Amino acid sequence: YEQLMRNIYPKLYNLYRIFFRCEEFPLSVFLRFFNQHELDILIRDGIISCTDGQCICNYRFVPVDDLLIISSPDREYDTAKYVYIGGDSIIFWNLLKKTLEKPVNDALEIGCGTGFLSLWMSRIAQKVTATDISQPALEFARLNAKINGINNIVTKISDVYSDIQGKFDLIISNPPFDFLPEEFIGRTFAFGGNLGNEIVEKILLGLDDHLKDDGISFITATSYIKENGINPVYKMIKDMFHGKPYSISLKQLDYQPLANYFSFYKKNEISYSVRYLIKIRKAPSYELTHFPIRGVSRVIE
Repeated sequence: YEQLMRNIYPKLYNLYRIFFRCEEFPLSVFLRFFNQHELDILIRDGIISCTDGQCICNYRFVPVDDLLIISSPDREYDTAKYVYIGGDSIIFWNLLKKTLEKPVNDALEIGCGTGFLSLWMSRIAQKVTATDISQPALEFARLNAKINGINNIVTKISDVYSDIQGKFDLIISNPPFDFLPEEFIGRTFAFGGNLGNEIVEKILLGLDDHLKDDGISFITATSYIKENGINPVYKMIKDMFHGKPYSISLKQLDYQPLANYFSFYKKNEISYSVRYLIKIRKAPSYELTHFPIRGVSRVIE
């Protein structure tokens, strides 16, 4: 994609490098796109910083469909203020688009990050509550709502349900799932607790109190499959909901043999990991359905 853009649309390629990759360029490159007055405004508002004739963008601009999402540049990776929109959020968004058609009154997103999914949900919900434990995340969510002209989102600091009252028609979450081995100790934004499942467990445990009787919840989760074949996420859901009036489906999205984590896998007797989309509804009786990847898709994975 980058090679094509560089060869066919060189001007667009430079804009991409400035505002998406957040690379440093001489001032003269910025002046190809902005006059001095416009550049002064960008510098005044802290969007661009210039030192000794070199300039760099302080935010990443991510266009998704007709939304423009602002997030942290990669140079803030491994810092407490890093807020980003990842590929997993885009995958989740595409899955939700195919599934959610009916308008709802109240929607809740747990761990909103940049607010991208909450912004999208605002089109099918009368009111969206976007929560995160990170203050920088909520600042980005509010900024993105303002940039995109969306005014039916309420942002709130909350550790999962700690500051949430009431029940919702729709609850979604794409929570962090990393187990945070020592070599990534700065990536607190990605820490999902022990084996990456503690936050998922908190979300599931709170559904009784926060999901309406006719409501629906979508949660993504990564399950680190043990060498003895135990699937922790599947086991957790089965133990937690067995016999309760819920209909639950686990749709496997991919396999994740994460090369950087092999030492952690070996230490914890993990064979590989899989990514799930968990769909939960209240129902007359308990039902748990598992949809693994099969056939050609499994061979490709």
